[in-house]
Amino acid sequence: AAGVVATSLDQTLVALQPAIGSLDILKPASLVQSGTIDITAIEQAVPAAEQALPGIERAQQTLDGAPTTGLLMGQVRDAGTQLDEQLTSLHATLNTAVTFGKVAGPLLGQDGQKRYFLGLLNPNEARGTGGFLGTYAILTANQGAITIDEIGSNSDIPGLPALPASIGEEFRNRYGDDPTLIGNMNMSPNFDDTARIWLAAWKQKTGEDLDGAMALDVVSLGQLVSASGQPVTLPNGTQMNGAQLSRFVLRDIYKQFPDAAVRKEYQEAVTQSALNTVTALSKPLPMAQALGQALTERRIVIWSRDKAVEKDLREAGVSGSLQVPDGHQILPIVINSSGSKLDAWLNRGVVYDVGRCVQDGRVSSAVTVDLRSDVPLGERPPGYMIGQAQMGPNGPVHIVTLQVHLPNGAQVTGVQLNGQEVGSFGFTEQGRPAVAVGVELPPRFTERVTISFTEPASEGPAVVGEQPLATPQAVSVRDVECS
Repeated sequence: AAGVVATSLDQTLVALQPAIGSLDILKPASLVQSGTIDITAIEQAVPAAEQALPGIERAQQTLDGAPTTGLLMGQVRDAGTQLDEQLTSLHATLNTAVTFGKVAGPLLGQDGQKRYFLGLLNPNEARGTGGFLGTYAILTANQGAITIDEIGSNSDIPGLPALPASIGEEFRNRYGDDPTLIGNMNMSPNFDDTARIWLAAWKQKTGEDLDGAMALDVVSLGQLVSASGQPVTLPNGTQMNGAQLSRFVLRDIYKQFPDAAVRKEYQEAVTQSALNTVTALSKPLPMAQALGQALTERRIVIWSRDKAVEKDLREAGVSGSLQVPDGHQILPIVINSSGSKLDAWLNRGVVYDVGRCVQDGRVSSAVTVDLRSDVPLGERPPGYMIGQAQMGPNGPVHIVTLQVHLPNGAQVTGVQLNGQEVGSFGFTEQGRPAVAVGVELPPRFTERVTISFTEPASEGPAVVGEQPLATPQAVSVRDVECS
């Protein structure tokens, strides 16, 4: 084990040595001055960071091979743990630098100002991209400086008479005209479509063609606030840290402000304060790490009207695209169907049984999704959070649509709810097969949906995508060999 740790460390140093001079550019103190990001410096560091990444990945793979069973000296175990944490942080930081460096100039207004629609999503009411659009902001980026020009509520955004012409037929077949309404504009998990709809709504409101759109959920907003080391000041003068902010927006604000108009006004003020805290960039390094985590978790996604920039964003995996390469890839999505905020208590478990017994180039696989509404026993959520959910003997009965986006080329062979065959709706989105089924969730009772399907055989690993909601999903992947 000690030998593996030493080898991994050696690989890390070898990977970093040729690039160390250039990587020195990435010192946070020199990258950010008075809230302005040095775009040129980041761009200069991209080749060095890109060169170092493969070596860091090899070092991680080496470390993953260290023996973990039997007697292991505490010093060796601790050294392995520390190196693993440092390699993970280093890889995330370099990967973020490469991703951001390639698009920093065009996104941050190196050649002239850019204006963006920023949707603040609240995962207490699930939509395809994560949460419900509660508030929005209009941002301007100019020469690396980001300013907040406007904060508004979802009620300020008009509905559309029709979907934009750029929205494809597959989208229309699945979602119909529902996404013309502001509350449903991000029903699809494919952020490209959401961004186009948001920007069309903004143009209808103002006549302005914005340069792009971003989505940021309140969980990642809280994480960015925490990383800044600065509190958020509320309209009443009290202050909150990042973790308190996330919980307040997810649940507590509805108890404190039952009146919708008062609540929206208060929420806009909270959003303004939080975004001011974040865009001040007071602690660049921890904030960059929090940003990298949020991008990895799809809690922040970005779409650009510039096709070249959008291509880079897509290749970097931060565009929120539903498209995936061939192989064992699934994405379970929950869409709130009860007009409630009960997804604040939603728990999800996913098991992907990956077929490895090949017949005629295909394998038989299955995905099982457990859904549970964990509204605490004896706690009645505020009326606005219950929404249109019906009250049962044990509390509000939440209704959701579960849709699972399957691997390219998959064919569904069966859908079961709690072991019984159930009706479902099959469709294709972004060329990818999917199936949707309605599920009722009585409080504190687990509902299990199992989808059986065949898919093209692949020796690659299985990937289970995650919809960013209030509580992370539990994931298990199992290989199913020939019996």
